[in-house]
Amino acid sequence: MKRLLFLIILTVILSGSLSCFHYKHVTFSIYFTGGAYNTDNNKVVFARYCHIYQCPKGIARFPDGGRVKTRYKTIFLYLFDIKTASIKKLTEIKKFSGGIPPHIKLIWSGENIIFQMRGGNSVLRIINEKGNEKKIVSEAEKNKLAKSLKECSQDMIPIKKIEKLVEHIKLDEWGAPAPLEYNHKKLKVYISDLIKGRGDKFYRQAIIEKYISNLSYEDRQKIAIKMLRHLKKIEGVGSRLSYESYLYRWEHMLEKVLPETKGKVKINKKVSD
Repeated sequence: MKRLLFLIILTVILSGSLSCFHYKHVTFSIYFTGGAYNTDNNKVVFARYCHIYQCPKGIARFPDGGRVKTRYKTIFLYLFDIKTASIKKLTEIKKFSGGIPPHIKLIWSGENIIFQMRGGNSVLRIINEKGNEKKIVSEAEKNKLAKSLKECSQDMIPIKKIEKLVEHIKLDEWGAPAPLEYNHKKLKVYISDLIKGRGDKFYRQAIIEKYISNLSYEDRQKIAIKMLRHLKKIEGVGSRLSYESYLYRWEHMLEKVLPETKGKVKINKKVSD
């Protein structure tokens, strides 16, 4: 009996301790689903899955790599207006299970959007362009909608095209949590992370949009030069190629946030030590 009690106490202590073995930095993963055009082909509906988590470290990674500590997990449904190139958040779904990213299908029915998520706790909803949800009152109606989705020949817009349509949208325009809300650091640390390519792309994008955009052209140029110097220190062909690709994306992203820097802040020229 004493041994059993000891094992129970030990298990509780270890489970509590393991929860502390996660990296402080919070990672953002964002996945888009394919979208669907309305009948006039001037609006697109699509879903965006947002997962915010901390990666395990130390003994929390054993025996199979460990589990991430989820801080936030939500699916957002958006409407993109092609004429105005703007987005509108229609709804969000916080309680769901299944794969990551979840399997989602969207079709238009007049001015309404039929949204279906399969796997785990399946979700079926009808939402209009204003974000108002229509209740599905009977099982017969639910089955009819599911049948319509199954028989629908309407092709989903490829994910790459959705990403291209919304690439100009800034992080604070999505109406969703932003990376810097979870990663509180000093400006010099943000800049160091940017130079060394630390964190995920959304974290670095947030730094550029919130802080780098407020710096002078000279200060932005200094960051670009430090990036080139950091590249010289990187060993290994794979690591160098990966960082060179990041440099290109950094320059490209900076030009989107600050169009006046186009052609000015360059990372592909030689810099002396």
